[in-house]
Amino acid sequence: MLLLALFYLFSPLVSVSKTCFFQGVKAGDMIFILVFCLLFVWSWRFAKKESLVFKLSGIDVLLLVCGLYIIVLYLFSWEQLDREVLLMHVACGLLYIAVRILGIQQMRLVFWIFLFLLLWQLWYGIACQTQYFYPGRGMRLVHGSFLNTGMWSCFVACVGIILCGEMTLVSSRVAKMFCGLGVFLIVYLLFMGNSRAAWLGFAVGGGYLFYKETDSLRRLKKWGILLLFSGVLLGAGMGTWHKVNSALGRLLIWKISGQMCYEHPWGTGLNGFQHNYMAYQENYFVGGGNEVERMLADETLYAFNDFLRIGVEQGIFGLLFIVVLLYLVFRRNKMGGCCTKEIHVIRGVLLAWLVFSLFSYPSSQLQTKAICIVFIGMLSSSLPGMLEINGKWLGVLTGIVGILFCCQAVWPYREAVRNWENCLANRHVLAEEVDVRYRPLMNSSFFLANCSLLLNQSGEHVKALEVADRGVCLYHSYGCCVEKGIAMENLGCYDAAEVVWIQAGNLIPNRFRPLYLRMEMKYKLGDMKQVEDLIDSLSCKKIKVRSPELLFMLERVKLIEQEIKTKCQ
Repeated sequence: MLLLALFYLFSPLVSVSKTCFFQGVKAGDMIFILVFCLLFVWSWRFAKKESLVFKLSGIDVLLLVCGLYIIVLYLFSWEQLDREVLLMHVACGLLYIAVRILGIQQMRLVFWIFLFLLLWQLWYGIACQTQYFYPGRGMRLVHGSFLNTGMWSCFVACVGIILCGEMTLVSSRVAKMFCGLGVFLIVYLLFMGNSRAAWLGFAVGGGYLFYKETDSLRRLKKWGILLLFSGVLLGAGMGTWHKVNSALGRLLIWKISGQMCYEHPWGTGLNGFQHNYMAYQENYFVGGGNEVERMLADETLYAFNDFLRIGVEQGIFGLLFIVVLLYLVFRRNKMGGCCTKEIHVIRGVLLAWLVFSLFSYPSSQLQTKAICIVFIGMLSSSLPGMLEINGKWLGVLTGIVGILFCCQAVWPYREAVRNWENCLANRHVLAEEVDVRYRPLMNSSFFLANCSLLLNQSGEHVKALEVADRGVCLYHSYGCCVEKGIAMENLGCYDAAEVVWIQAGNLIPNRFRPLYLRMEMKYKLGDMKQVEDLIDSLSCKKIKVRSPELLFMLERVKLIEQEIKTKCQ
């Protein structure tokens, strides 16, 4: 049943959804599946009178302590916490318990399942994202059911390490040949994915396997690893040169995140990065920042470094937990009778994932985070136990709490998402329904910005102001700042609207809309001196991306400028 859960999570036909709340919906589905999976297993073992005593490894004990710490953090941030984050944490915790309780011994079977899922995802991408290589749609568009090509490349790199490991595990020459061809396919997919983090992760994971498989060939080991890393660093350097703005954007995020860590050494709480980052970015640009940074700044949801994000949110305790976990995962120990080569493959996959997480955000996406959870669970299953617990009462507790959680959290979240999708389709939302039908979404930055937008378009400016103000307070959201200003303008609070739009301009300095909205308001009020100053500011502003909305605003600016000149003449 656990294997069916993995198929559900990673297979494209059931993972792709049109909803913008895909992570939360998929996490809710996984919670429902895993709760009943665990209940079935415990009931079966109890009926067969099998042993329900489970041995906890050092990794299990550490994760248990970490889980209790996260529960405490939940209690302090419940009112502000995005329910999507909660569902993802619970789903990953249940997935780890399922891997451990079911005691996966057939590691090779899990390896081959991931290989099959890669081919399935690839087929889906070719069929649905390239339309079978329709002109102008190539392999660079393929990302399966993952969020983007970066997360897809992380999955490809991890499966590539599995394939490299299988080359050392199979004995048939034909099987080795097919594995070798598969590695060439992996390299091609990584090249087309154009993710430098995935390239480096694949190189480090592959280098680890090469190091372990050439213990008796020290000279070959040394030169092989040197050539491998030289080639990857050269490729990453060339990729950085072609995507220099991406690299500079990450450096800006890391610089601001470092300031957050410095000011909050004990952390900012769960999801604290999203709650606080934009406020720090605003202060950074108010106090300075160069022109390149102002052009690269955007509404940032991810730290592009999971270790840095943990430092921001959980502080010193979170980083200490990561250090101890890495020690337990990679230290030398007796593996409980499991094949050492299989353990090397698991560690190679985890190394590739960890290196990727230094430059991206795989732990913020359910599918990529589940890869790490599954392989740590399998590794923990192979370690000797430290403590014993009676699984009888654990099973009863998991069942009761799991069913209550599905009724109180999962089902209301799914209903709220379904109602919101209907609203988006109709482009209309009723003010009196916001606090009732969409309550589980009221801590989502995406929902708050778009709900306030629809409310303003529907003429419900009082409610739009309330919703947008919540988004500004929780996330310092650029979109909520813009919509808050629009609501204030329509309610006659012109000075307050201008203050909010100035704040929006400081949040993301390269955006035109805050200046444009201020210009339109001043033009309506007849303050031509201010209009001319704002037109000059808009004319001097550099364009980052030419969108239809921006072109419309620039045309409108030209018309107003011509009208002012005509009146002066």
